Amino acid sequence: MLRPTIIEILEARSTLRKYMMPTPLNHYPGLDTLLGANVYVKHENHTATAAFKLRGGINTVAQLSNEQKRRGVIVASSGNFGRGMAYAGRIFGVKTVVVMPEKPNPLKVAAIKALGAEVVLSNTIYDPEPDVICSMIKEFGYEFISDSEDTRFISGSGTIMLEILDQLPEVDIVILPVGGGGLASGICIAGKGMKPNIELIAVCSKDAPSPYLSWKDGQLIDAPMNTFAEGIGVKISYSFPMQIIRELLDNFVLVSDKEILEAMVLMLDKTHNLAEGAGGAPLAAARKMKGDLAGKNVVLIQSGGNAALNEINAALDMTTAYKDREEAG
Repeated sequence: MLRPTIIEILEARSTLRKYMMPTPLNHYPGLDTLLGANVYVKHENHTATAAFKLRGGINTVAQLSNEQKRRGVIVASSGNFGRGMAYAGRIFGVKTVVVMPEKPNPLKVAAIKALGAEVVLSNTIYDPEPDVICSMIKEFGYEFISDSEDTRFISGSGTIMLEILDQLPEVDIVILPVGGGGLASGICIAGKGMKPNIELIAVCSKDAPSPYLSWKDGQLIDAPMNTFAEGIGVKISYSFPMQIIRELLDNFVLVSDKEILEAMVLMLDKTHNLAEGAGGAPLAAARKMKGDLAGKNVVLIQSGGNAALNEINAALDMTTAYKDREEAG
């Protein structure tokens, strides 16, 4: 499989311009003070589906053949990918089937169904090729789309980096969350292709460390997945995006779920934006590496804002308990 080129990412930007506006890149003095840097947030939570996956969804479905569009598409998703594909399917009149975990985020399920997609629950969702998907492809002829290994999807995700460079040419560092690797590989290709000296830093949860371990050790490593952060909650890594990430990524940071929850509250406090777990992870990483960011122009990619109510409550409760202990002490 050939990796996407910077030309394909530029073409994806032209495609996306027909269906969505560039997302905001906002500067927050409160985050400047917190991190000792010039901090900007790329708000992918401001897309129509409140997550970056819409980009890859539109770019992928736009390039399907008429026969593929007629047959429909099927994807495996914990939420945001499925929602992005459902939105793209609605634009182009393509049936979309989303296979989700047995206990999915109810808000994401409702949003996917509202866009006209069919939702199928499966306990094999985190396998590379779930049995339920294989059987449905065989029965109905659906086109299977991967957000980690489809070059069209990766190219769509890479358009985020093009927008950042348009909005802040003097950017020094970009921090982004990593799950399956589709976002990271697209950002790496676009970032290093347009500005070779830019520093790209990935982050994932200690409770789902497969991407970090695979990047560090130079081989694919499976690991337990126990994080609440769905967008970076993977048990396995994928060879295609990981090859790109290993070559082009500058650094990788592990954060705890507690640090992610704290970052979600900080994002709400400092930017008045709701971040889901994956969307808060870049700020959690930035706090850990604060000394390395001093005086730099830093962009945090807030990948999505589709947090479940129980996650929001957990983050707020934890912060309240911490403040109570501080005041008591």
